[in-house]
Amino acid sequence: MKKKYDLIAAAEIAIMDSYEKGVILIFKLGEKGFVATCVVGRTCSPLFKGVSEREPYGDCREWFSEMYDGFLQVDTLKLDDERIVRALERSQARLEEA
Repeated sequence: MKKKYDLIAAAEIAIMDSYEKGVILIFKLGEKGFVATCVVGRTCSPLFKGVSEREPYGDCREWFSEMYDGFLQVDTLKLDDERIVRALERSQARLEEA
């Protein structure tokens, strides 16, 4: 049976004064909690899971900060933002693996 992921929130994460940027995608996984991934270019983080959306969001921030050094800046994105559309396309394989 295929799992159903509903996108509920997204944010752009970046290193201040740098070109390093990513998009955090947070999904509701039915009644089983939440999952999130961070998409940076063509790279996707692992899927992080949690009971609330804060847990996988925090894990994505930590993953990004381990990959790139510097002060983080995070901005909420509207769900129809073009950056989210591209990030969703790049994260499909990761979601299907889970």
